[in-house]
Amino acid sequence: MPTLPLRDYLNGSMDDLAVRAESHQIPSLLCQRIGERLGEERLGEILDEYGIERFYLKSASFEIDLIIEEPEQVIYQRLMGALGYTKNKKAFEELAQRLPYRVIESIIREQEPVNRTLMLQALLLGSAGLLPSQCDGKSKLSRSVEISNLERTWDLLSASNSMSYADWHFFRMHPKNFPTSRLLAAGYLLDSYLEEGLLKQLLNLVREANPGKYATKIERGFIVPDLLGQGRAREITVNVVLPFFYSWAQMNAQDEIKKHVSELYGAYPRLGENQITRYLNELFWGNVTSGKAKSAKRQQGMIHLYKTFCQDQRCDRCPVIIDESPNQDQSR
Repeated sequence: MPTLPLRDYLNGSMDDLAVRAESHQIPSLLCQRIGERLGEERLGEILDEYGIERFYLKSASFEIDLIIEEPEQVIYQRLMGALGYTKNKKAFEELAQRLPYRVIESIIREQEPVNRTLMLQALLLGSAGLLPSQCDGKSKLSRSVEISNLERTWDLLSASNSMSYADWHFFRMHPKNFPTSRLLAAGYLLDSYLEEGLLKQLLNLVREANPGKYATKIERGFIVPDLLGQGRAREITVNVVLPFFYSWAQMNAQDEIKKHVSELYGAYPRLGENQITRYLNELFWGNVTSGKAKSAKRQQGMIHLYKTFCQDQRCDRCPVIIDESPNQDQSR
């Protein structure tokens, strides 16, 4: 029986679609405009609490990986996953498994610095199966890229075990979000961290960042002009770099780094909005643009609340609703 893969035609992930569907139910929910009733301070405390819990859960997932893999491979694989648009996250992680960081280091360290970025890009794109010669004319590489040099370099590498074009999603994506664009960016990033080593250089970035005004110093290390902007760089910092180093510090008895990472996370400015934060802003405060989640921690708290309670309609267990109940009883 013929089948049609609908996921290629969906405008967003299944989670995104679920959030959009729920947004039509807002008038009937108990937490409608609850921000006005609880007050910004109390609701903020709840969001902070759940933002911290989400951070600890992310860190715990790194601990499991760090028991099995070398630290450089763990952070490299998670960084690659974070480069991918939602539908390509698993493909990027698969690529990082097929092309481990130790293999990249062994190949690239022997090269002259002037050739390294090109070789990294050829290695990544070729291993992903996304060079024009591998795609039957479907390549999404920009014409401005030196395609012939990439192809020639890939041929010289004589690598194998490539993925295929079918493993990747391009439909309904902005060209800057294409996996080809993100892999070109990854080539620049890996080259910039190769000299001192990925783990050491990222750790230095974390150490040099100060909570508050200079907390964002880390994200600047992930911006690649025309390929990777501040929004994605900030997501990588909050969702990958900080929880990774919290976990790494905990496993290596580096208490000062662990404390420093916690302070950085607590002070980190807000990220761009997504379907969940937009939905809860509208739900809690009645206006998407007037949301009070001014920090990354509170946004992460929103996401954790949604995935823990809203997603399964566990309103009776939600701390926001429970916290309001005593106030309602006292006012009667």
